[in-house]
Amino acid sequence: MIGLDTNVLVRMFAEDDKRQRDAAASLLEGLKGSQKAFVNAVVLAELVWTLRRVYKFNRYQISAVLRKLSEHPKILLWDRDIVRDAAHLHLEEGSDVSDCVIALMNIAAGCSVTYTFDEEASSSRGFALIGN
Repeated sequence: MIGLDTNVLVRMFAEDDKRQRDAAASLLEGLKGSQKAFVNAVVLAELVWTLRRVYKFNRYQISAVLRKLSEHPKILLWDRDIVRDAAHLHLEEGSDVSDCVIALMNIAAGCSVTYTFDEEASSSRGFALIGN
């Protein structure tokens, strides 16, 4: 197994540098047999942030990126089910995808609720606002 850094995935989806995009695609295509490329939670969070803030991807584009990653035969996500569920919630509720991942990770860990000061996040499934 190999690991992928955020910038490799950004090149694949932003398509702003053809040479690097082609190199990233070749890397994945060159993986032999059952070999996979691992994408961890930090890389996933950085990818979503970069695509949204720098490249102005909308929620439909972000959801499509997450779906493509979760379905790619050569990519192993840190938790494919949480990524898929977060992509769905993000699209369905319009919630920030990072907040969806946080809530779903915490639910998977046994948390009944995730408290926050973030009013926008507090309207998402799994969150509650801490009153001031």
